[in-house]
Amino acid sequence: ERLRILPTGQIGIGDTNPAAQLVVKIPGANGAVQRWNTSNGVGGQLEVDGGYARLALYQAGGNPFVVLSANGNSYLNGGNVGIGTASPSTKLTISGVQELLQLTRGGGSDTKWFFSADSTKLYIAENTSATANVKLIINKNGNVGIGTGIPSTYDGESNNLVVFEGV
Repeated sequence: ERLRILPTGQIGIGDTNPAAQLVVKIPGANGAVQRWNTSNGVGGQLEVDGGYARLALYQAGGNPFVVLSANGNSYLNGGNVGIGTASPSTKLTISGVQELLQLTRGGGSDTKWFFSADSTKLYIAENTSATANVKLIINKNGNVGIGTGIPSTYDGESNNLVVFEGV
C-alpha cells in the first residue's frame, strides 16, 4: 500500500498508520520530500542521502538560501540570525539573561573561552563561566583589566603593561 488516508484526516505515504498529519516513509537510505512554487522556484526539500538528513530552503530562481545538513556544510545566506530574540539587529544577535558565546577548539580537554557582557562590562573568561576565572574585562569607561575583576584606572608602572598609540 503506497498511500493511506485515515478517517481522522492523517495521510501516510509509505506508512499505513501515520501518527502525524502527514507522514512520508521512503524505503532505503535515500529519499526526499519537496515543496516548490513552480512559477518562481521558491521551495524546500527535506532529504535523506546515505543515512544523513538535510533540509534546504530555496529562494526565487531555485538557489539554496538556507541549508542545514547533518553531514556537511550548513549555512544561512541573507538576513540576520537571532538566538534568544525574534528581532536580531546584526548578523548574529545573542540575547538573554546571560549573553554568552563559548569558543572551543576541539575535544573535551581543550580550553574553552567564554565571551559575555552585562550592562557595564565585557568579559573574557577561561574554562568555566562568563564571570568566573575571568582573564580580561573592559568596562563601559574603556578601562581594561587583565587579571583583575575591577579595572578602575591604568597604572602602567606597577602592572607592566605597555600601550602603543600609533606611529
